[in-house]
Amino acid sequence: MISVSNKRYAEKIAEWSFFLGVIVLVFWKCKYGYATLDEAFYPTIGYRFLQGDAILYEEWSNTQLTGILMLPILKIYQIINGGMEGVYLYLRYTYTILKILIAGLIYYRFQRFGKRKAYVTAMLFLIFAS
Repeated sequence: MISVSNKRYAEKIAEWSFFLGVIVLVFWKCKYGYATLDEAFYPTIGYRFLQGDAILYEEWSNTQLTGILMLPILKIYQIINGGMEGVYLYLRYTYTILKILIAGLIYYRFQRFGKRKAYVTAMLFLIFAS
């Protein structure tokens, strides 16, 4: 007969195995892109600001404020790489890492409602939210 502690230990192993499997698949997906997102548009606005365009003056798009959020990430990449070649793959990996960290934060904050509920909520976010 399986004791309660062994059963909980087996559940933890299953949860962590599923979590690590999802992380591997999410990173694998980075090579192919996110077709439902307009991932090519937002970095170009940030890149224009890096080139010297003035916000609210030379850019008329209502999404230009996302370019300001992209500036530090693009600047770090430009300093490290010396150019912008490969920036989309870098941004996909950065997005994926941030998404995993947010899923961890969701799990941590939702534990007061129950560990299983927190786990399911974090995994749903990690798998389906974009």
